[in-house]
Amino acid sequence: MQYFYDGCDPNEVKELIEKGCVTGLTTNVNFVVDYASKNGFTSYFDAIQPIYELAQTKAANLPFSIQAVGNTANELVDSALKIKERFSKGIELFIKIPVNYSNLNAIHYLSSEKSINVNATCITSFLQATTAHSSGAAILSFFWGKMCDEGLDPAEHVSSLKEYLIANNSKSRILCGSIRQSRIIHEAFMSDADILTLPFPYFSKISERTKSDEATMIFNDSWNKSGLTLD
Repeated sequence: MQYFYDGCDPNEVKELIEKGCVTGLTTNVNFVVDYASKNGFTSYFDAIQPIYELAQTKAANLPFSIQAVGNTANELVDSALKIKERFSKGIELFIKIPVNYSNLNAIHYLSSEKSINVNATCITSFLQATTAHSSGAAILSFFWGKMCDEGLDPAEHVSSLKEYLIANNSKSRILCGSIRQSRIIHEAFMSDADILTLPFPYFSKISERTKSDEATMIFNDSWNKSGLTLD
């Protein structure tokens, strides 16, 4: 299972790349709008540009999922083609399309006619995911928290989809987002998801443990008192 950063802040991306703990980047409309409003951008694409440049560096070379925008399937296709034109150099680009019956047209057209890797997003059930898969999506993105809001068991739906993909010899990958508690990360791992997207604060939350810090302090104290050198 891989960790993808979910956000739009280049400072956060740079820090995570330096630590080597992310293997991909994702962003969505909410993240881009928030970053743009705080940093004086008036263009959706210009706000994305800083993290795109980080993704395409040789040190990173990270796959990047960018959300298409629009209220109709046709509008999503138009913005997806613009995203491909601007952001496809030097990275493995995925374009997010929210899943509903109308938007299956966009998923199918972009994947089959334009050879675009589609990240089918906002999925909240196994059956919904199978329609997006049949339409050509390369990544199938479950919204774990939203599924819990509906009283569903996300782990059951993710596990079922993994079995479905294996049975169909599919190379499509399962992503889980909308993570609201650190404990969910373990559940997502155990449900056999391929990718987990996390906002920046979660990387430190899952890396730090009180008892681990206690052990580290004991080792450091022993070393500091030892008088030994590294000669």
